[in-house]
Amino acid sequence: MMQETLPLLSVRGLDVQIDETHAVRGIDLTVKRGQTLALVGESGSGKSMTALALMGLTPPAARVSAQELCFETGAHPATLRGERVAMVFQEPMTALNPVFTIGDQLRAVFRHHRGGTAAMARARALELLERVGVREPENRLRHYPHMMSGGQRQRVLIAMALMCSPDLLIADEPTTALDVTTQAKLLDLLVDLQRELGLGILFITHDLGVVAKIADDVAVMKEGQIVETGPARSVLSAPNHPYTQNLLDSLPRPMEPVTFAQSGSAVLQADSLGQVYDVQGGAGLFARKTFRALSNVSLHLEQSEILGVVGESGCGKSTLARILIGLDSATEGRVEVCGDDASALPQRQLARRIQPVFQDPFGSLNPAWSVGRILELPLKLHTNLDAVARSARIDVLIADVGLPERVRQASPRALSGGQRQRVAIARALAANPQVVVCDEPTSALDVSVQAQILKLLRALRDEKELSILFISHDLAVVENLCDRVLVMDAGQIIEEGPADQIFATPRHPKTRALKEAVLEVEWDTPVTGLVGHLR
Repeated sequence: MMQETLPLLSVRGLDVQIDETHAVRGIDLTVKRGQTLALVGESGSGKSMTALALMGLTPPAARVSAQELCFETGAHPATLRGERVAMVFQEPMTALNPVFTIGDQLRAVFRHHRGGTAAMARARALELLERVGVREPENRLRHYPHMMSGGQRQRVLIAMALMCSPDLLIADEPTTALDVTTQAKLLDLLVDLQRELGLGILFITHDLGVVAKIADDVAVMKEGQIVETGPARSVLSAPNHPYTQNLLDSLPRPMEPVTFAQSGSAVLQADSLGQVYDVQGGAGLFARKTFRALSNVSLHLEQSEILGVVGESGCGKSTLARILIGLDSATEGRVEVCGDDASALPQRQLARRIQPVFQDPFGSLNPAWSVGRILELPLKLHTNLDAVARSARIDVLIADVGLPERVRQASPRALSGGQRQRVAIARALAANPQVVVCDEPTSALDVSVQAQILKLLRALRDEKELSILFISHDLAVVENLCDRVLVMDAGQIIEEGPADQIFATPRHPKTRALKEAVLEVEWDTPVTGLVGHLR
């Protein structure tokens, strides 16, 4: 019994300074064997920098100091990285190597730390891919990261972190890209692993529903400091610090049902879309097989409408988005934007009408450019503004998405994940498009910034008559924002209707399963609903 309470990780007085920025200031943390400590706070509060400092992965310019920073053996956790201490990163597309298959990368981790044969490494990889919910793990071993959805890539990262059965897992937003059913399976998996292995977990998240389900203790960060800490039940049911209360108050609440008056005139129309990919299959070097990502998908989006698309990771949501914005060509069907065949429009003309916000902001922003230059490019391409007017417009865009003026000179790598996503949203708005396709635009955002972005999207719809296709796995966000909802599964639309109807009386079993997997929050008071999910 005593062994379960021994600290796996002890941190006292941790400081991280980068140039003139004090990113982390004097924080104390203790992670115990068999328990989960949740580190919660807004984007830019220092959560991820804390994790990087623990793993010895801070930028070269960072100055790290601590009165105490050690694993239970007395060693620095960075010296045990990959074997006894493992980390799941926030952005899977940048954490996975794009030129190696998933199987190559999983096997390399196992053989580097454990040795053994290729067959042993392969068997371990298949076991973990199946445990974290990756479909057809045999085939997935042969796939490259770009051939998988964001949620599937995140599950691969989790499997990679678990390859060597670590004692301590540092998880930086591990459920951010996951749909609700997969998230529930993952959280159950982590609980099971704790029971089996005595695994200690430092769980970094902005999802307070997840905190309520999995955390034993909570530490709340603000501006590089811990402002409140304690047992999860105490902190979430009776927060002492105003900042913690603000986070709880920012959770998305169902909006009053609004009947959207359909005109029958679509600004975006898709008819009978199908998408089939050739993928490697079988045992031979040149063996091929096909994978059907979409089948007979039709939709219409009207002016000033917000249409939600929900479904599990891998159901075809992102494939649909790529086809609609012209980054991929459907093998079947047709897309019209503002009445014109999208395939017949020049790319620049299509981009003036429809703009994307991608799921992975770091992968979609040029890391060598400043934010100001990133936002100026679409203004140069799609407007007639002169340099002075472009500069003023950039200031407005930055303010509209809730970023401080100073980020204009910053590069994407100097920003947090949530800040990068806000830059991506600002870039999409720069061309004044008629349609914006948002692929998980709030998945990287903390709850208070998410609330600001949802408010911004509603305001853009109302003020500029903007039409939005909103792809998300977060059903609470979709219920809060969207007029109508499409539910997808296995590349098909299985249910469609007004948002209030879909969430109140779902007809399809898959829709009901998605709804039941949501970490519900009752709204009698800002926090009492969370208590029911605490262990």
